Amino acid sequence: MIVILGLLFLMGSVWSAYALKVKFSGGNLNHVKLYFCLIFNGFFVITYMDVIKYDDFLYLGYRPDITVGYPIIDWIALIGMLAHAFALPMKWKVKRWFLNDKKEGD
Repeated sequence: MIVILGLLFLMGSVWSAYALKVKFSGGNLNHVKLYFCLIFNGFFVITYMDVIKYDDFLYLGYRPDITVGYPIIDWIALIGMLAHAFALPMKWKVKRWFLNDKKEGD
């Protein structure tokens, strides 16, 4: 159950980070949008780093028994850190990977 909750937390945070990336990317990217995404992604990266380094969970506190009993939690946190590192908006328009944006003649 703990692993499933960790995966749900990861999927929700990464999905929302990539939704922000798609929404804010493009020619109208400014400093406010970029800093908002940096703070948003930084919050989750620091949360995942605390899990790996200190066994400190956001809502559960210091629980080394969880990472000892379920070492996959550390791998989930590592994947989350990497996913959030790549979820920053770009100056060019990012395509949504889940939609087929092909035009006629492509």
